[in-house]
Order: sequence, then structure tokens, then C-alpha cells
Amino acid sequence: MKLPRQCLFAFFLFLILFFISAAISIAGKRLILPEAVYYHRFVSSVSGPEAAWVNPAYLGKNKIVNVEYMGEYYDDRFLNNWGAVICGDGLGLAYRHLKNYEGITYNEYIFALGSALSRGVSLGGSYKYIKNGNPFYNKRHFWNIGLIYDKNPQYSLGMMFSNLNRSRIDGSRSDIEQIYSFSYLPQNKRFIFSIEMTTTSSQKFSHALYNYGLDIFPSQNLILYANLDNDKNYQFGFRYNLNKYFIGNQSRINSDGRHTGTTAFTGYSLPPRKSTNIRK
Repeated sequence: MKLPRQCLFAFFLFLILFFISAAISIAGKRLILPEAVYYHRFVSSVSGPEAAWVNPAYLGKNKIVNVEYMGEYYDDRFLNNWGAVICGDGLGLAYRHLKNYEGITYNEYIFALGSALSRGVSLGGSYKYIKNGNPFYNKRHFWNIGLIYDKNPQYSLGMMFSNLNRSRIDGSRSDIEQIYSFSYLPQNKRFIFSIEMTTTSSQKFSHALYNYGLDIFPSQNLILYANLDNDKNYQFGFRYNLNKYFIGNQSRINSDGRHTGTTAFTGYSLPPRKSTNIRK
């Protein structure tokens, strides 16, 4: 007897979450990557090329081809740090170059893919490789997996598990990074409210990082972003769409009020080509 497709999807997801939960039950050391160039988006509401580094599950929902170039302004320098991303039809490729991160050049690659398993359920995975950096980061690689559940158009849930391979720090296994996210879109579709929790297997939920954000749509082509975490670090920015092109930026300010970087980005989007097959 053939099992229903939904049952197979549910069984597949159960296996993935079971193995992840077993892995994250073992505490380790935390491995924190630089924030530069890659700006924040919420795991449950990401909707652009940044899905390659935020949550590759969205790539399975998006058939539009996006190409984006990013340059960072920081410490009176512009474009010392830069990056690029291209994604579409379930695949994504991202790259960032940091000229002088902790005294040495840092180069990072992300290869991502996603798939819509069923209506409202998308799964994605990515492989991140740091080609060079200081000895702490040099030649490291990371396996990551993400999930988005958005059957209800007003609510979406997202999960992201990073560093599943638990690369070693001084001989000890590092922690798996865990992000759990929820987003709400009201019926008037004028804003999205999101909340996100970031933690690891060695942290209690009470010590997790909580992020609160708002995406505002004042017009059809303009999106405003703002988010604040419980350490009082915040980011704000915008994106403006003009036909198939878009521009935007996003700034990071820490709890002391110090500017820690602004990423400016530009790119274009190509809708999927319509099928020319005609059935008689």
C-alpha cells in the first residue's frame, strides 16, 4: 500500500528533528561568526536573496532569480568588506570578503538549496566554508538546516540549526546554534511583527538572545526594517523596489550607541519564465 505523501513528509521531518535534538542535547563551546556584510532577517519571514544565509528553506518557495551585491561602510572605510549572492528556483550561492577581520583576510562561501515539501512546509540546507581567516576560523566548514511552516498566510514559524557537524574548538566539539522564530502578518498586510530566540545546547532559555522586529510596508515598493535584541543592539534599514531592480541598506548599532557597520546593497530580480508547453 502506498503511503500518503503527507505521511512521508511528516516521517522525514520527524527523523531530521529527532537527530538534531539528540545532537543539541550535548553541550559544547560556542563558535560565533562575524556579523559584517550579512544583515539580519528573521528566520520565519525572510523573503529575499538573504535566505541563503538566514534560512535556506525559503529558497524552496521562491522561483524568482535574485542577484545582489553588498558593500559595507565601517570605521570610515567603504567596500573593504563586501559580498554577493545569487539564488533562484531552490538554489543559492553567497560569498563575503572581509579585508581585515581580526587582522587577516576572511573569505566565506555558502552553498544552499531548499524545497517546498508540501503546501506551507519548506525545508532547506546549506554548507558554509571559510576558505581563510585567522587560525580560529581558517578552513572551517558548517552544515546547516532550516524549516519554514506557513500554511496560514497570517502566521509563519521558522527554525534554523547551524553547525550540525560541531566543528572542534581546542579539541572540544562546538555547539549547534539554534534559532526559533515566529512572524505575524495582519490582514491589512501593512507590517510584519517577528520574534526570534537564538540559543545553543550549552545555554538555558533564560540566557538566550531574543530579537524583536518590525517590517513596515508604507507603499508598494518600499519596505522599512527595524529590530532590537534583549542586549539592546539594534538594526534598521530599508529596501526600495523599482521594477526588477532594488536598492537598500541596513545599519547595526550596539548597546553603547556605537555604529558597527552599514551594509548597502543593490540587485535585480528576474521572474520565472512562463512555460511554453501547450496541452491540447
